[in-house]
Amino acid sequence: MIKYATLLLFLVQSYVSSSQSIMVGAGGIYGTDIEQVGVNARVYYGLNEQICFGPEFSYFPKVTHGSESIQLNEYGFVVHYIFEIKEEVGLYPLLGINYSVEESEYLGYTHTNKAMGAAIGAGMHLEVKNFMPFIEYKYITGELSQSTFSLGVIYNFKFTE
Repeated sequence: MIKYATLLLFLVQSYVSSSQSIMVGAGGIYGTDIEQVGVNARVYYGLNEQICFGPEFSYFPKVTHGSESIQLNEYGFVVHYIFEIKEEVGLYPLLGINYSVEESEYLGYTHTNKAMGAAIGAGMHLEVKNFMPFIEYKYITGELSQSTFSLGVIYNFKFTE
């Protein structure tokens, strides 16, 4: 375990020393297929002022539709290209991959469905010092496709100016 933690620390340190920023964010998310509000967390790495990329995780708690209950986790990796509209306002298209795990329970039987898909969407953020409130739309393709709407805030750890 210590070996893996040391390796992770080394990789983060070497990346941080060559990157402009690391951004950590969280917010609420609504999924149109599951018809549920969940939470979303994300970590982005900024290569420069226009390009950032990184992993995302969304958790939709169990929701009941009739006699079936469904719980959904989504794991993604996205890339943003930011167009600066004003000094503090950015618009961005996003493109990425997604892995969804849906667990449904019906009459005491549990079924797990897993699917890969693409993530396509767009968003907007407002930069206020190191905080960036954002709003985002994303469509996830594949067997567990759905549209998602996110609202949250990102904190930008800037390492170079």
